[in-house]
Amino acid sequence: MKTKRTLLIIFSLLLVFGLTNQATAQQDGRFQELIEQARVKGIEASSLNDLVRRSENRSITDAELYAVIERAVRMAEQNLPTEAALGKALEGISKEIPFDRIESLMNDIEISTERSAAVVDPWLKINEVKTFVKKAPDASAESFRGELVQVVARGLRNRVDDGTFQSLLNDISGNDKVLTKTSPDRVIAGISVISELPGNAAEQAHIARSVIVKALESNFTPSDLQQLPVALHQAQQKSQLPASSVLAGLSKQVGAGVGPAALLKNLFNGKIGGGPPGDIPIGVGGKPGFVGSNMGS
Repeated sequence: MKTKRTLLIIFSLLLVFGLTNQATAQQDGRFQELIEQARVKGIEASSLNDLVRRSENRSITDAELYAVIERAVRMAEQNLPTEAALGKALEGISKEIPFDRIESLMNDIEISTERSAAVVDPWLKINEVKTFVKKAPDASAESFRGELVQVVARGLRNRVDDGTFQSLLNDISGNDKVLTKTSPDRVIAGISVISELPGNAAEQAHIARSVIVKALESNFTPSDLQQLPVALHQAQQKSQLPASSVLAGLSKQVGAGVGPAALLKNLFNGKIGGGPPGDIPIGVGGKPGFVGSNMGS
């Protein structure tokens, strides 16, 4: 049986010297070939090196380790990001989780990443989106795609449906204010938090999308956006209002031009309408003037 020690030697030679030891390669040709495929497909050498080293003195077998790397190569061949799958495998190996569980988690990640790419790739072909990505000096189109595919895949695993992400991306690309005021890193941050907002049921998804788009219009930074889920949960807890009402109140505050710092402070203090704790603006939570179906952008 091949040993992880031999695999580590092969990988280290590839990593450090770009060479293989001929005798070792003849003995362990399948591993050597697989690692070479991983290198060619652009899988981070450091990630594989960490994976192999962490597997030493753990219960995972060489055949199981081969299967982990083989799955990553298969994903890379489909131009899918592999970071999440390899990261989950590394975590599972470190904690000595049974391999069938690791395999199941990696399978979920692979499936969600495939679904994500099916949502993201057509959107990236829109001319306005191409122009938007090009204007960011620090973001290449490929790195933006990789990050976007990963955050959408994470949301899909958190049970946000494909249609919500498709609609959100279309809301963004169809909004000139967003495309001119914001940047790719802020779009990534906004999309990454939607699955953490309260009220992700289908009937509330429209309001959640509206909140993200209006926040991007209002020049929320990635840090501001990342604080939104915690602030909203705090507001819901303090106000004792349903998630849909909290989201609608937030949407009204953003639409009224309340800045990020003041808005987050209001939410953390339970000020749904921007006034005293528990304040409910007209049109929210049953207050006269409720227009829940017209809250979105």
